[in-house]
Amino acid sequence: LSTEVAAVMSRQFFVGGNFKMNGTTESLTVISDRLREAELDSAVEVVVAPPAAYISKLAADFSGTKVGVSAQNVHEKASGAFTGEISCAMALDCGAKYTILGH
Repeated sequence: LSTEVAAVMSRQFFVGGNFKMNGTTESLTVISDRLREAELDSAVEVVVAPPAAYISKLAADFSGTKVGVSAQNVHEKASGAFTGEISCAMALDCGAKYTILGH
């Protein structure tokens, strides 16, 4: 195989879904149920980014699966008077292993 073909074949693909400010406990349960039942390709990393209020719920839903959970954003400071913001530590504490920045 050529070096280019070998690089593509060994590459881990990533698919992420950013829910923006959408979803309810009920609708996100439907999504998590379907993703848990799906036959996901082992060459594809799947990550969902729910609103911050639902990170813990989806982290629990996807515990023990190959689906990762992401925060949609994090603040650069660890704590402080930043209304509505969450820190990296808070996102991790809720079960997020990723975050989306610079979007």
